[in-house]
Amino acid sequence: MTIKFIKVTKKDRTCYAPVPEPVEQGDNLEIMEVKDGALSPRPTGASVVSLSRNPMVFVKVNDGFKRILMKHILYVEAGGSYCTLHVHGMPSILVSAPLARVAEHLDGEYFLRVHRSYLVNKLHIESIAGNFLQVGNASIPVSKFMKKKVLGSLNMLSFSK
Repeated sequence: MTIKFIKVTKKDRTCYAPVPEPVEQGDNLEIMEVKDGALSPRPTGASVVSLSRNPMVFVKVNDGFKRILMKHILYVEAGGSYCTLHVHGMPSILVSAPLARVAEHLDGEYFLRVHRSYLVNKLHIESIAGNFLQVGNASIPVSKFMKKKVLGSLNMLSFSK
């Protein structure tokens, strides 16, 4: 098992992500991994990991920004260079960014990429049938390439006869 985190070395101390205080200019950041109990620096050129453990995201709506709690986002649907955020108890919000950029701002512990066009909040998956997830009133497709990863990341209780 690999756990990723950041190590921030300040002038007088070292802290680990989630960072309990703001990172300032002059602080040294190093992305680290724990593999089977051994601490090692993250390999150069590895993919970017969201360093935020913030429970909310601010989304541009009209001329301002609206705070959205991540736990209220049901799923995100891609449509070219735009995405639609489907939020519990709110109208859908159109975001002018591709799905990959939106995913960088969402907590990877809860959001799953289930299809090239969908990110789903695991907290809102009501059922799984075939290659579809039921999230609220929506039936979200799961690509055949992602199905094993999706099922593996959910807490599944299954008994065979």
